[in-house]
Amino acid sequence: MRARLTTLAALVALVASGLVFTGCSATLDPVAKAASRTSIVSTLRFSMKVGLQLPGTPGTVSFGATGAIDSAAHRLSMTMDLSKIAALAGSPDLGRLRLIEDGSVMYMSGNELSRLLPGGKSWARIDLPQAAGNLGLDVTGLTGGQTDPRTSFAQLSQAGNVVKMGPQTIRGVSTTRYNVLVDLRRGLDKLDGPSRETMEQLVNRLEAAGSRYVPADAWIDSEGYLRRIRLAIPGYLGAGSSFSLTMDMYGFGDPVSVAVPDAAQVADLTGMLPRLGG
Repeated sequence: MRARLTTLAALVALVASGLVFTGCSATLDPVAKAASRTSIVSTLRFSMKVGLQLPGTPGTVSFGATGAIDSAAHRLSMTMDLSKIAALAGSPDLGRLRLIEDGSVMYMSGNELSRLLPGGKSWARIDLPQAAGNLGLDVTGLTGGQTDPRTSFAQLSQAGNVVKMGPQTIRGVSTTRYNVLVDLRRGLDKLDGPSRETMEQLVNRLEAAGSRYVPADAWIDSEGYLRRIRLAIPGYLGAGSSFSLTMDMYGFGDPVSVAVPDAAQVADLTGMLPRLGG
């Protein structure tokens, strides 16, 4: 599931930094300015909806998530409703899953997961860099890094090619909607480490399919904050697949509590993940 956090995070970041509009200066671009402004907020809450169409399957399966970010503490929490995806995988009891990221450590908790943990523990702990090394994967491959809004902000700060679409109310807040064209290749230089490696693989795949450009929308309030980001990527997992993301941001600067689970309730699974190939 961390493939969520790092791939979603990386993708959203990629979107943020890859927005291009020929001849448009970033200093004049309202989307780039909003991304930069939103990225320095100490805390925020977010809500998202992700849609996936897998190759060879009819229709789209979706899941929702809500969460909070405490930038000063380098922590993120998120609760996901995975019931629809779990049903496809034959695990309908998976249901809701809670994730907490504390730096490079991830904690997971859920009814189905808890039944698999030793000693009556309710949380699983994974040191992401260590686990990635054990598995021969990069960290983003473990996390699914598309769900962390912070990555998007970094990407949108490089925005260009902006078209003003008009006013719209988001969660009771008046905003202006902008349409942008995201050059995913351009956004890569704003990422580093595993996030860049994972997203570069995605960009290469999209280029092979015909395009690395992705349309996106951004909604900005009167104070210059991003309130919503929306994008769709055809061919995300290969021919016949697609990925869509709608993410709302709110509660800027409000108090949030992202607490690490009590050690007595945690089972460390980092060393239990098998190496590829045995």
